Amino acid sequence: MTNTANIISTVTDWVEPDLTSMTPNANLSSVPTFPLNILGPYWFNYILSAAGDRLPRDFFALNVLGTVSGLIGNGLEAAMPSPSTVREPATLWMVNVGPPGAGKTPAFTPFLEAVGALEAASGVVRKIEDTTIAGAIRVAIDTPEGLVVMDDELSGWWDSFSRDRGGEQFWLKAWNGKMPYAHNRGGRGGGASVIPRHNIAVLGGTQPATLPTMLKATSDIERGFVSRCLFAYPDPVPKNQTGTGHAPNEREMEAVLERVSELASLGLRSVSVTDEAVAHHADWTSRFNPADLFLDTTKPDGQWVSKQYGMAIRLALVLETTWWAAMKSPDKRVMKRAQQYAALADADRNDKGAERAAAQKKLDALIHTYGFSADGTWQRSDTGPDAVTLRAMQAACDLIENYFYPHFQRCQQSAYPPVHLKAAKDLTLMLVRRQKLSFNVRSMQKYEAFGAVSPALHGAGSNEVVEDVCAHLEELGVIRPVITRKVGRKAKDYDVNPLLLIAAKKYLR
Repeated sequence: MTNTANIISTVTDWVEPDLTSMTPNANLSSVPTFPLNILGPYWFNYILSAAGDRLPRDFFALNVLGTVSGLIGNGLEAAMPSPSTVREPATLWMVNVGPPGAGKTPAFTPFLEAVGALEAASGVVRKIEDTTIAGAIRVAIDTPEGLVVMDDELSGWWDSFSRDRGGEQFWLKAWNGKMPYAHNRGGRGGGASVIPRHNIAVLGGTQPATLPTMLKATSDIERGFVSRCLFAYPDPVPKNQTGTGHAPNEREMEAVLERVSELASLGLRSVSVTDEAVAHHADWTSRFNPADLFLDTTKPDGQWVSKQYGMAIRLALVLETTWWAAMKSPDKRVMKRAQQYAALADADRNDKGAERAAAQKKLDALIHTYGFSADGTWQRSDTGPDAVTLRAMQAACDLIENYFYPHFQRCQQSAYPPVHLKAAKDLTLMLVRRQKLSFNVRSMQKYEAFGAVSPALHGAGSNEVVEDVCAHLEELGVIRPVITRKVGRKAKDYDVNPLLLIAAKKYLR
């Protein structure tokens, strides 16, 4: 055993090794935080209050969108001419990713409880907690309004694709959100139970450890399921944060969600996508597509991007409904100001450019908060948003490209870290545990017991990985090659930084 005195005595020109790349998830790329202003003033303030400084706001944001999506159910669909009419439901599958203790459950619970309160008040079931096919069918047959899976741990839902007979087709049609689903009851009664419009949104969380199973495709059908999900995998909130903000008004939140829930009881209504929104969507998809991003559509990245044509329409409808449900009713003073700003912003009535721009900015703020029309008039619809506007489509496309895509890529990085990074950590752990101050590469590759620790570094075919690992550890100051003047085949001997045996305790657990 190498003791501390011996370690210190061997330190000459070594510096402390950089082991930060070996901490959990150190290989993950940075990701943006969710832009809360996109959700509108009400939800912006709600999330700031509920999350405080203790919880990731991203989890709350996805829970808002997922809950609204599920409660819209079969109440609304977006209709977009392009050139033949494309109809998309509001169905979204939202997945929050984080390790235990990351805050998924505290962010999820208020929404689960709010939907439960709506169910109790209306007597209509809107959520599924039993994700077996049999359990989901029992609820869906009696719920024409549409449903949402709400599960804090979605691994069971994902397992049902392959575990339950017919699972893949059941959930594929649930995502489609527009098709009937016939369930053959069998038994004495025979016949089939039909779900007229099979529409099930999904909202929940999962741990990084389950991502490899979730992202691994076992069939052609299952390969497309992950591309239908929108992920949030935020950085953890530092544990030393103690601010809490103030508790939000949960009854007010339930009232906002109740407005959404009531839409499904009115029957299906098509919401037109405005011409400006259609044009923006066409421009966006002309550059955000697998071909222009040089992505292979047989690989996860390409498959995910290829699904975003319809996803943007769905997300825009959900955003539009989110804003509509949370809009405040303006008082007389606000309505008068809106009329004044609209008049000042009218180019035919005001030739002062700077004054027009200032008035338009103020009018836009009132439109965002209260839902005024561009001419300063206000009328609240009780049947949901009147249209999917340019603002909603811009927000949806921006979220997909600049928020959800980086988070999807982070999920892939977590599930499948580069082989040489994992192997480098395995080798470093072995050096620490065996208190090694030097080693020979070829001896390591032949060492049978090491094959169980890191197969990538052991046996035939490991040479390329070993070279990458040693080069990486050299850059980090963990090892350095032993310089020799011997001729012939190089021995590939390395000295180990003696400070590693001290520094490793801080990083390698």
